[in-house]
Amino acid sequence: MVSELWYEILRTAEIPRNGTIIEVAPGFKSKIGRALSNHDFAGDYYLIEPNPKALEHSLIEYQRILPQATVYGHQKCLHEIEIEKDIPLQANALLANHALDDMVLAMGTPREEVEEFFSMNSGSERIRRTRELWDAITQTELERYASKTIEKIVSFLTKSSPQLTILSHYEGKTLTKHNINTPNQIGSYVARELQRILHAQPDEPQRSMLQRAGYGLDWVISDKRRKRNVYVQVKELPKVIERLHPTIFVEEQARKLETHEFEVVYTNNSLLRGLGLITSENQDEIDRIVGDCFAYKLSKEPNPDHKIVYSDRQADPTDIALSGNDGSGRACYIGSDFNIKGIGRTQLVKNPKDSLHGTGTLDLVTALREAITSNFIYEKTTAGTSPVLAVLALQDRTKYGWSEQPLQNALLVRLDDGSLDRVSHLAYAPATRDVNLTGLIEKYARFDAEMFAHRVLHGAWSTGNSSLNGQWLDIESVSLIQGRGPRCNITKKYISNYFGYESIGIKQVIDQLANILGSPLTRKDWEQHFDEVRDTQLTYETLRLLGISPKDIADVQRQFPETQNLRAEFEALAKKISPRKVDLNVFGNDFAGTHLLDFSTLFRTFPRLYRQDENLHPYLVRDDELQYCRTERFYPENHAEEYLATNAVIGREQIPAFTRRTNEFLASLLAFTQRLDKVGYIPKQATWGENAEIANKDDPNFEQLTSMIRNTTSAYQNGQISAQMLNSKLKSML
Repeated sequence: MVSELWYEILRTAEIPRNGTIIEVAPGFKSKIGRALSNHDFAGDYYLIEPNPKALEHSLIEYQRILPQATVYGHQKCLHEIEIEKDIPLQANALLANHALDDMVLAMGTPREEVEEFFSMNSGSERIRRTRELWDAITQTELERYASKTIEKIVSFLTKSSPQLTILSHYEGKTLTKHNINTPNQIGSYVARELQRILHAQPDEPQRSMLQRAGYGLDWVISDKRRKRNVYVQVKELPKVIERLHPTIFVEEQARKLETHEFEVVYTNNSLLRGLGLITSENQDEIDRIVGDCFAYKLSKEPNPDHKIVYSDRQADPTDIALSGNDGSGRACYIGSDFNIKGIGRTQLVKNPKDSLHGTGTLDLVTALREAITSNFIYEKTTAGTSPVLAVLALQDRTKYGWSEQPLQNALLVRLDDGSLDRVSHLAYAPATRDVNLTGLIEKYARFDAEMFAHRVLHGAWSTGNSSLNGQWLDIESVSLIQGRGPRCNITKKYISNYFGYESIGIKQVIDQLANILGSPLTRKDWEQHFDEVRDTQLTYETLRLLGISPKDIADVQRQFPETQNLRAEFEALAKKISPRKVDLNVFGNDFAGTHLLDFSTLFRTFPRLYRQDENLHPYLVRDDELQYCRTERFYPENHAEEYLATNAVIGREQIPAFTRRTNEFLASLLAFTQRLDKVGYIPKQATWGENAEIANKDDPNFEQLTSMIRNTTSAYQNGQISAQMLNSKLKSML
């Protein structure tokens, strides 16, 4: 799990593939190296490791897992390194995983004892020796050694000046289990002091990643590259032009809006600050900066004062993604890393101006719903999606087909960290960026598992909504749902558009991607691997839903193989529905659904129920919905419903088997929990309950969220609340 966390953090850090990395004290674990192997790192890699056996092991291992990199090793402590002789000045990154407490120990222990200790294998003897070494250090000595460690690290970083520094510290589970608390405490102290001295606290997006993974915030993260503020970046050429093919992009002219033509109504302040785009905490100042940089609309009249922005051509052999246009019809890239949706009709629009896909505009309520939902997915999942930085309310209005009156328009400002590179871009022209098909298949598989766990329905898969970063895009129609029974939004005809079955659509995208890339891989070659990766991720998510601490989940998966069966039954049973014939479309439909089992209620209350030995059945089974299985018949009206009739609907004849299977699941859940409890993997009661409550929180569905946004926005439009009050209220909706 730590390697996966490092992978996500390093992915967002954008270390050059051919750059220079220094790692301090890798030991025998190679966790950072395994993370970088997924990035296909091919630059210079310097290992600083004082222990000879650990260094020998790391050199062999890193040369194996990073075959394209050049790996160097130095058997020295950090303060012994000679800059510009042993390592280069201003490396791209200096990294260390859980080394701070070891550095303090090494500072106050004879070198031969340290080398002997760090050469020991894990086990009871190492635990005994760990306790001895730390117990031998007095509190006064400990404080002195910690101060010296901090001093050496700060001095080294000042002299070597790496562009990016990441030093992790988190609770050592084995140490806590054996009541050895000093290493965890002193490592945390050193990390926090370094954060204070270096101004190196985790910011977005890394902060959300750490919180989501359960590894705490004692990570020292300093990125000197973040000095380019948004005013600088918005003047630069979009990086996407280098990543993709230049022929994809069409120059458009954009007019800067006057201040009376717009108002900033939503800002993602934590991400804006975390990326170094802004430094101010004053909302008036933030709004002014956002307006200065992103308040633009396309103009057909050439003007030397206009800003050049870029629309993007796309192609889709299936004729699903583009709705008759030649590419983005209302979105343009601006600056190095940004994209504005709702900016106007681009040159790539082929639909009439009054048609659904020809207006070039985006209404305010839809923009705000996309912003809130996109940022929810970005923060709650490892895969994420393109996050939204801001929404600007415009003074102009458009008559949309679904509205009786013209609606106020908006600009949606998205961060483009590569997420907006689409499969449909590749279908138009080959990309400059490397596309690792196997890695992308794995990312899609993990993303699909996370969507099922978080109860997120996209419902509109296509090559145009599929990112080359392994994510779904264009979240305006996405819905959170109650239960995990099948629901749809855009269309009800195809099973691949229903919640729980969207992996069918993802696999069709992968087929098209393989064809575009000219890959020899066929569905037969990769589908089993996709399913295995998805199952592993969903097993992780199932344990998270049960309230297990994220840092323990990898160990639980490894030690308890029955978690696979528990996950499989959870998914299969969660999709079962009654024959009651209702509209499963989430649009305009506020009802909970026809699912027979409410796993969210069960998992949310399970920590209390388990301790009190209560009957679990009433918290899982929706008896009112189960009654329809006895009285109703399901008559399919399309191919999707035929699939549901066979795979999801429980009829009268199937009730006994379904009931037996449900009871067996509950019995297995209790037995599994008892085993975890016995070996110490069940958290303390308050922590367990809080974990389960957060993981299984019922969030508003599409119609509920739309209603909340519409009512709040209406108050803003009527002058009852200010734009900043609207901004504040929006952030509390998900």
